[in-house]
Amino acid sequence: LKDFTNDFSMYKDILVVGIPASLEQLVLSVLTIFVNYMLTIVSGPVAVAVYTAGWRIINIGMLPAIGVGTAAISVAGVAFGAKKYENLRVTARYAVKVALIASIIVCIILNVFANQIAFIFSYSENSAQLAQAIAGFLQIMCLFILYVPFGASAGNVFQGVGKGTISFLLTTFREFILVLIFAYLLGFVFNMGEFGIYCGMLLGGGLGSLICYACIELYISRLIRRSDSNGI
Repeated sequence: LKDFTNDFSMYKDILVVGIPASLEQLVLSVLTIFVNYMLTIVSGPVAVAVYTAGWRIINIGMLPAIGVGTAAISVAGVAFGAKKYENLRVTARYAVKVALIASIIVCIILNVFANQIAFIFSYSENSAQLAQAIAGFLQIMCLFILYVPFGASAGNVFQGVGKGTISFLLTTFREFILVLIFAYLLGFVFNMGEFGIYCGMLLGGGLGSLICYACIELYISRLIRRSDSNGI
């Protein structure tokens, strides 16, 4: 320890990624509050109960894609540090490919076995009436899982290269702006009610995830062009 020197720039590098990543979770929590509020207005507390139970299952279905994206953080960091930007592109695309395959499998399972899965959360006498509604929710919102690989992989690769703020801004734009705007438009402006809110979440989440992935592709392409021009 006598040769140890404290490098405060390292703390800065950690916080630049860590703080925005923590704020992303806050954004997702605030989004849930707004969605619950909109559902309460259009359909009452039953819709909130269906959304709460169903979204737990959807969150479980997202885990494979989130896990692949998390693994991409360290791989992207190594490629970026070594200035092997082509490997960075391979990392982003491979993460999306693997996560998308897993998400498709999960989506099919949730759609086919929606009734059986819904029964797990509605086996009691008081909640039995929710079974059909939860099953319908799963068959619609399981499509949301298909968008996660694009957004999660892009955000995590940005974190891996030290661009946590960009990842946070993209997540905020996707979840707190696009999802809420489309959910409000379809649910209230177009009077589609509860179904419209769910469709709005799908539309906003899908569009936002594709924008996130387009941003990471553009960022990596710029790095590669800059590297080629400098002869690295």
